[in-house]
Amino acid sequence: MIFSISHPGLIAPSFIMGTMHSRDIRAFTFYVKACELMKQCEVFGPEMNTNHIDAAQWQQAFTLPPDLALDRVWGPGKYQKRKTMLHKAFGLDLDALKGVSPVFLQGLMMSSCLGSEQPQTLDQMLLDNAMKQGMTVKGIESPEDQYTIAKSLDAGIQIQQLDGMLGKPDKFRHQANKLAVLYANNELTSLYQLGKRGLGAFRQILLYDRNQRMAETIHHQIRVAGNFVAIGAAHLPGQKGVLRLLKQRGYKITSAV
Repeated sequence: MIFSISHPGLIAPSFIMGTMHSRDIRAFTFYVKACELMKQCEVFGPEMNTNHIDAAQWQQAFTLPPDLALDRVWGPGKYQKRKTMLHKAFGLDLDALKGVSPVFLQGLMMSSCLGSEQPQTLDQMLLDNAMKQGMTVKGIESPEDQYTIAKSLDAGIQIQQLDGMLGKPDKFRHQANKLAVLYANNELTSLYQLGKRGLGAFRQILLYDRNQRMAETIHHQIRVAGNFVAIGAAHLPGQKGVLRLLKQRGYKITSAV
């Protein structure tokens, strides 16, 4: 899940790592190697610098309009069934989350399926390590980018997708754990295929469009200084993935693990 990026025009070595946004021990399979390679770089490029998040804007971006709160959309009977299923399968309280954006709720469901052996997510621990090393931190996406993306996702489609997942909780749990296994085994292509299917109608917005912007940002950052880039693993592979987009710009991509 870690690749070196080389080009005759680069002044220093750069690397790109696919991450899992998780505290599961399997997400840390490549953590030690990442910390070693970060010592060669001046800049750390996380998917987003979480230290710059504005809590109020974040909450607003991931909150449903009042008329689309889940208890109102589903009605009493269906709401109660989904509430029971959410608590039974994922240990989450729908009454406390009924106004939260379903994509955010899916993230909580994913976290509940995976382990929590580490005190922080892989992304945060990489960021903390970079700051301890005195690296400059330049997010590949900004918090504002994330707010805009979240607000652009059709709430009705989000609710439909969530409804389908809650209707088959065992399938969701199985896929979540399979993602972790594929990640730990460095099976990037299979991980990408599974993750891509899970995005459903939002594949273009959440994956392909972001890949283009990420590749553009990475291109400009690594021309100036050595970077260690850490973005979600699903963004790396595929015909429209960041690795291929960088190759199209003339970069040589080779495995670093």
